[in-house]
Amino acid sequence: MIKNILLIGHKSFLSKKIKDLILANSDLKISFPEKYFNEDDIYLLGKKDFYEKYFSRYSNVDVIISCIHIHKKKFEDELTLNTKIYENILYYAKLQNIKKIIYLSSVNVSETKSLSYAYIKYQIECLFKDFRNFVIIRPSTIISIDSNKTLLGGRDGSSFNLFEKFFNYNLPIPIIGNGKYLFTYCFLEDIANFILLLAKEDIFLNKKINFFSGELMNFNTFIDHIAKIKNKNIHKIHLPLFFINLLCKLKIFNKKNIDNLLNQEIYYNYSDLIKEKIKINQLSSLIKR
Repeated sequence: MIKNILLIGHKSFLSKKIKDLILANSDLKISFPEKYFNEDDIYLLGKKDFYEKYFSRYSNVDVIISCIHIHKKKFEDELTLNTKIYENILYYAKLQNIKKIIYLSSVNVSETKSLSYAYIKYQIECLFKDFRNFVIIRPSTIISIDSNKTLLGGRDGSSFNLFEKFFNYNLPIPIIGNGKYLFTYCFLEDIANFILLLAKEDIFLNKKINFFSGELMNFNTFIDHIAKIKNKNIHKIHLPLFFINLLCKLKIFNKKNIDNLLNQEIYYNYSDLIKEKIKINQLSSLIKR
């Protein structure tokens, strides 16, 4: 039986890969909104009117996969917009009796309000507790290395563009602080295939899954690992935190991204994740159980 998938937020680095996998899979059929939601509509329309405008055309959906997150400069705007959009998505899912929602959260989840992005992700996760079948995936930094050994990653695939320039021109690699802070990642192909499996099989229902490489790695060792893949000899320049904070104030660096990079270790108990890690090649045996 073919399952109908609605992919929300289909332009991100991850969702483009998900879309390609679904299009190549004969057991799944995909739909996705062609345009992003108008922010004024998110603020002003009630749930019913929002449903009529954006979701009423998708009436035979079995599974929703949502990768959408609206980024704003102000914390209050980002929290309000994302809360309202997921309230609308859940309203639509309950109205249409959709069987399952797969939500792409983040490994950076926190109840601490000062960690703005992590706090917003936590608040969105809380909205799912009353929906009967959901799977919340918390990916770490998503990376991919293409056939030219180019490192891609982040929300739109361009997060490592600056590092790529340093690698390509054999320049010293800038590292924030001492580089010894925890850095987790997952490969694009692995997480996209895992989401495809979740869409097809009723496994891990009502679970929150931290998805990462399973390696205890700091940012220094990550850069060393990429250099080895690229067959590059590198030198590093360690930039002091006060200088990084100055660059953030000058809007040269994004403070949210810097905070997320430096504070990964406080978001979860890493040793517990190591014990519970799931590898892609173990999934088929898990289904049989």
